[in-house]
Amino acid sequence: MVHSLEDYYTAVEASEILFGKGTAESLSKLKETDFLSIFEGVPQNIIDKSIIEKNPTIIDLLCTETNVLPSKS
Repeated sequence: MVHSLEDYYTAVEASEILFGKGTAESLSKLKETDFLSIFEGVPQNIIDKSIIEKNPTIIDLLCTETNVLPSKS
């Protein structure tokens, strides 16, 4: 449920971003609080910058560093 037409459009853009259909333009005009609320309840992992700087493969990142995937197979 939204309170205004502007809130409706913000909710639509947030949904598009969350489900991979958002654009860089829609992302850039989103307020920080709205951006953070999009990912509320979505599982997240914190990865140290030093790990990213080692350029791991996406499989290594998802299996070893985050345990998003249970194995590399």
